[in-house]
Amino acid sequence: MNCYLFATEPTGREYQDLIDFCCSLSAKVMFAVRDDHPSVQQVFDQLRGCYLGEERVHEWPGTVLLYGSEATIHWYAVGAMIQRAMKELASSLYSWVGHMPEDPCFFREDGSRLLVTISHEHESYLILAEAEYASMQRFYPALASLLTDEGPVQ
Repeated sequence: MNCYLFATEPTGREYQDLIDFCCSLSAKVMFAVRDDHPSVQQVFDQLRGCYLGEERVHEWPGTVLLYGSEATIHWYAVGAMIQRAMKELASSLYSWVGHMPEDPCFFREDGSRLLVTISHEHESYLILAEAEYASMQRFYPALASLLTDEGPVQ
């Protein structure tokens, strides 16, 4: 597996392609809500049909909270509802911050990370097998062109 860093933010068509790609390979998606975050209940109301649960954490992929701070991670099953909602609620990957839950991260059936997002830092990356990257290049070439290969994941 290699880590592919987004050199530029997926927006518009590339963002929609990213959601399609991730939904085709993932079983779950998570969103983080910090304690000092504005209300995001409206967003979660749209996703309640695929809600799996929540947990209190000090860290999640790409983020570690300092000074004993905690946040709530909300888990959702990946399917048509999530796919449609994520496209309707945002037009770019880093817009998942502010009035939205932040840091959407997709996970495969085995629990391994696929997409990690650190919205407020404008950073994100995919962890892909060679065949997955080849598939992206074939079916989503504009999306693949935004990626920089950072090499094998440790």
